[in-house]
Amino acid sequence: VWTLKGATFDPSPLVIEAKGDFTIKFINTNATAAELECKGLKIEKPVVAGGTIVVRVLNPKPGTYDCVDEPHEDVAKAQIIIK
Repeated sequence: VWTLKGATFDPSPLVIEAKGDFTIKFINTNATAAELECKGLKIEKPVVAGGTIVVRVLNPKPGTYDCVDEPHEDVAKAQIIIK
């Protein structure tokens, strides 16, 4: 589970021990809509205020991937680390 509260992603970074495809449950606790964007993992998915989405990542490669809440990308930043 990955949560956006204000401009903070929790946990940050999100560390995943991947042995193949995986899913991320993303919760937006804010009163405004968000958009989870991680270009390196080809994730770009909106989430309504107070909403939850599930994102499936296919064939991930180990590495560190920068992510943002696109409408607030100047302040809402995080990383996904795939080991």
